[in-house]
Amino acid sequence: TSPALFNRCTIDWFGNWNRDTMTTVARELTARLDVADANPDAFPDAEAAHAALATCIYKMHSHVDTLNDRLRAEAGNRGTFITPRHFLDFIGHFQ
Repeated sequence: TSPALFNRCTIDWFGNWNRDTMTTVARELTARLDVADANPDAFPDAEAAHAALATCIYKMHSHVDTLNDRLRAEAGNRGTFITPRHFLDFIGHFQ
C-alpha cells in the first residue's frame, strides 16, 4: 500500500443524520444540564427547556452546514465537510 494513498483519502463513517435523530441525540446528551433554572418564565417545565435547547442546537448545526455547503460550492467543492461528528463535538461544548 502507498502512504500517499492514505494521505489523500477521506472516509466518511457517519453519513447523514435526519432532524429527528439529531434532536434526539442532542436531548439525550444534554439531559443532565440544568436548563430550566436559566429562565423559569420562558418554559413551563424542564422537559420543555430541554426540547428547546435540542432544537436550538440542531438549528445552529443545520445553518452552519448550509453555509458550509454554499462556501464549498463557491470554492469548487474544496473545503470542510460538516458531519455528525462535528455535531457531537458541538454538543460537547455544552456539557
